[in-house]
Amino acid sequence: MLRARHLSMLGMSLILGFSTMQATAHRQHHMWTTIVQADTQDALEISHRIHAQDAIKILRNMGVNEPELTSLQELAQLALYLESTFIITSPDGTPTQPKLIGSELEGNYVFVYQELTSGHHPGEYSYQSSGLMEVHSDQVNYIQIHHHNRVETLEFQATLTPAVS
Repeated sequence: MLRARHLSMLGMSLILGFSTMQATAHRQHHMWTTIVQADTQDALEISHRIHAQDAIKILRNMGVNEPELTSLQELAQLALYLESTFIITSPDGTPTQPKLIGSELEGNYVFVYQELTSGHHPGEYSYQSSGLMEVHSDQVNYIQIHHHNRVETLEFQATLTPAVS
């Protein structure tokens, strides 16, 4: 009886230990951008997905004391921030500026939408994504480019600045 009780207590301790480890696990810092050719073939549709916690950090860095992701003004600020950290270069080397369509909160994510009027396929452009890299040293941004019935994924990583001794 005592042995069974001891095993039961040991099992309970293991379960609680794993639960605590899982609860304190570090959330990875990722932002996803998806680029697809519009049905009309003359535009690229761009959507950025950012975790709500990261959106709040960005807004705080922008001077918003108590960010509310349900605020249209704060969603607009976030959209302008993401617009400034996402660069598209046309095939001839000219930087292009997609039109900002809007942003919304859906579940634990904020989505920012853009559109680029274009005569080129999405794979012909060059892309750069640096959003959130000033906030998280381990930030990784992904751009998924959908073209010609395939998906190409680009990865951009924050780099740590060497510490001065």
